[in-house]
Amino acid sequence: MKAGASGRLDFSGGVKDSGGRVADALLYPGTEAGRRIRGQ
Repeated sequence: MKAGASGRLDFSGGVKDSGGRVADALLYPGTEAGRRIRGQ
């Protein structure tokens, strides 16, 4: 992810990268990403 001009992270294209998938699995364990990670 890139740091924006204001110093915040730019989630425009990176939210669904590895960190985003892990966050989705933790927040929404019933989703496809959650089942995939928890099923390993």
